[in-house]
Amino acid sequence: MISPPTDNLYKFLAVLGLLIAGSSGAFWWNASNDFDAFFESNEGYINMMFEGAEAYGRFAAKTNEGIAIYNSDQGDINSLSETHKKELDAILQGSEKLKVETGALLDANPAKRFTVNSKLEKYQWARNISVLGDALGVLISGFGFYFWHIRLQRHIDHLHSQVTHNKSVQPSAE
Repeated sequence: MISPPTDNLYKFLAVLGLLIAGSSGAFWWNASNDFDAFFESNEGYINMMFEGAEAYGRFAAKTNEGIAIYNSDQGDINSLSETHKKELDAILQGSEKLKVETGALLDANPAKRFTVNSKLEKYQWARNISVLGDALGVLISGFGFYFWHIRLQRHIDHLHSQVTHNKSVQPSAE
């Protein structure tokens, strides 16, 4: 016959909760190591994505400069001075080059980008599952330890103290 791993349900819940919390931590550790290894093996592509983001930032800054010049004359292109028109043309050409550069960097390898996004999504799921598992494990363990102590252990300790006290008080059989 199969016997339970402990002598009562509350002790079992306490140990089970610790086991759930511990395995959730191990699951998180394993997922973090896999994630780190993936990003270390794809470091060049990841850095290229950051370069694309920086290029996009430069593109946005140039575009904003052009908008500021355009808005300086209340948004009327005909009332712009020649220097403002030349400046605006230069900004538009520069931002067009930056737009092409940004697109080339960000769209260089769509399959790799999909893989990176997929791995990131799996990592976020692993984090959420691990945190949920830790919280559930601590909750179950706390429940088990609390009821084990309140409902059982205090009464067992009281009975033991009575038995010990009664043995010392009882007269000997001689």
